[in-house]
Amino acid sequence: MYSDTVTVDKAYLEILGKTKTEFDREQEEWREELRRIEGDRSNMKEYIKILNKFKESPLSVLENEKDKVKLISAINKSIKLLYKADSKNKAKTYY
Repeated sequence: MYSDTVTVDKAYLEILGKTKTEFDREQEEWREELRRIEGDRSNMKEYIKILNKFKESPLSVLENEKDKVKLISAINKSIKLLYKADSKNKAKTYY
């Protein structure tokens, strides 16, 4: 389609209320957020595994330095996820 009176940006502004550049930037931010979420999801499997191991045998996890570091990371990540969920809901909840 060709028009000598309508530019791409004008069409985007008319239809979406933003320029093509703004639209592309928002789409890229959305894709980055999706990639981050997917990464968090795969990390959570490892965190759940170490938390379950700790639940079954706390001393074995605490005696192993590598497992101890994983446990601390899992706890920190869990706290961050809980805080992020609360901040989205704008609730002041303390666990």
